[in-house]
Amino acid sequence: MEDERLCAAIITTGDRVGGPSVAVVSDRRLSVAALAALLQDGPLDTVLSVVRGSRDVRAALDEHRPDVIIADGTWARWPVKVSWEGRLMLLLDPEDEPRAFKQAVQSGADGYLSRSASATALGGAIESILEDGYYCDPLLQGHIHWATEEVRLRLPLEPRLSQRELEIIAAIAKGRSTKEIARECSVTAKTVCNHISHIYGKLNIQDRGQLVMYAAQEGLL
Repeated sequence: MEDERLCAAIITTGDRVGGPSVAVVSDRRLSVAALAALLQDGPLDTVLSVVRGSRDVRAALDEHRPDVIIADGTWARWPVKVSWEGRLMLLLDPEDEPRAFKQAVQSGADGYLSRSASATALGGAIESILEDGYYCDPLLQGHIHWATEEVRLRLPLEPRLSQRELEIIAAIAKGRSTKEIARECSVTAKTVCNHISHIYGKLNIQDRGQLVMYAAQEGLL
């Protein structure tokens, strides 16, 4: 169903060569405008597109394929599945109801950022989620941990993981970044991110914290 309240702004660097692109999506127009202004004060400077209505928002996302989608709104209604290797980061407030955090965890997001984040913090969160595939604002860590425990995602009894996937899990559990794993495995960072996405799907988990717990349970450390 078409939702006319949904808005999006897609922003990138001026030359786009080697620079990230970020989409800000919300059912609150003021939120989109405020986040777009923060991004332009920080790591990005060029607005590629501003659209309104869920149909046009999805079309713009499919066209520009942003590296990161920052979403602020009702998580249960957010169309989280995308057809490219984009990262989804949700905006939350430490004062939100517990249900909001549970919905956020269930959405399959790659990161969580406080709505009160500064331009510097926003830029750091984008950098972290691009490099490591996951980010959680320190202000939200306790809430996200609680919500993750409440959701209690189940791991399959016999996940069919390849040897390379097991190596990547062990490396993540040891604190390696995506770039470090890529160098050790002689592959690109994007290939490592693809492996991590496949691992998340096989294990039915959604962040690196849960992956470290799995590695500890399976003796992969």
